[in-house]
Amino acid sequence: MHNLKFNQMGKSVINSVLSAFLAVLMVSSFMGVAQEHRSDQNGTAISLFNGKDLTGWKGENQWWKVEDGMLVGATISKRNPEDPSWLITEKAFENFELTLWCKLEGDGNRNSGVYYRGKWNAEKQVLGYEFDLGGWAGEKELWWGELHDPYGRQLSVSDLDKSAIKQLYNKKGWNHVRIRVQGDHIQHWLNGIKTVDWYESDSSIQKSGFIGFQIHPESRYKVSFRSIKLAKL
Repeated sequence: MHNLKFNQMGKSVINSVLSAFLAVLMVSSFMGVAQEHRSDQNGTAISLFNGKDLTGWKGENQWWKVEDGMLVGATISKRNPEDPSWLITEKAFENFELTLWCKLEGDGNRNSGVYYRGKWNAEKQVLGYEFDLGGWAGEKELWWGELHDPYGRQLSVSDLDKSAIKQLYNKKGWNHVRIRVQGDHIQHWLNGIKTVDWYESDSSIQKSGFIGFQIHPESRYKVSFRSIKLAKL
């Protein structure tokens, strides 16, 4: 009996400590996001989206629109899975820090992405780095915050495992994205937690290009973006 009580007490203490640690981690994360917003307001960043129309952007207007002050991509019909739709900036950017909020709504196959240093290939697909948003087959495939180049080198980089990502992202609400790219150094944060810290080793990869958002045509869903801000480094 004494051993049983001790084990129960031990488990209780461990659970309490773990809960407190997670609480501190989440508070620290959101304080970091708040601090980032304060620095944006001090004039270090520009808004890439005016909240009214698609000025500064180009793409398939039937798939992309402005809705309630948000930039929204929505599937309107099914088509070849290898033929997604992109909305890209008219300008190219090299070294910068990009922040935004995004939300995915729809069925289990919800996947989008933030592309940067992008360019078109011959098949009208985007080559460049991608901050992946979403997953596939419910939560069996989760790629939130990972670094990809799906139409080029099949690059896949993440410092977190799938179980950690599952705990980190907000399934039904808004998620905060932060991308910092300077020279060969690339970093991703999701909801204030760093998911990628990586150095490009291929000197042939271009260092400047457009920023773009992607939506896949395989299923019915929509992705919304707001507070899209960029600070040049």
